Amino acid sequence: MRQIYEKFYHFDTAFSLGIIGYIFIKWKGIAKGLGITGFLGGLVSSTSVATSMANESKRVYIAKPFVFTAVIASTTMFFRVIFIVL
Repeated sequence: MRQIYEKFYHFDTAFSLGIIGYIFIKWKGIAKGLGITGFLGGLVSSTSVATSMANESKRVYIAKPFVFTAVIASTTMFFRVIFIVL
């Protein structure tokens, strides 16, 4: 049962990140939109952001902006964990 929950949680998070990313990209442009998506996604789940960005980079064949987003998400998650621990 837990595996099913985790699979759907990851799908739901990735779907939500996709919608949020789309909105910010249309509003702020590609570079700033992906940065904001990485930051907000890092607050939720950096793994979902990294997975979503990896899938997008395969579809578009451009990796640099998506790597930047995954790095921002991982950095945000790092500070989130530090904040929780302290």
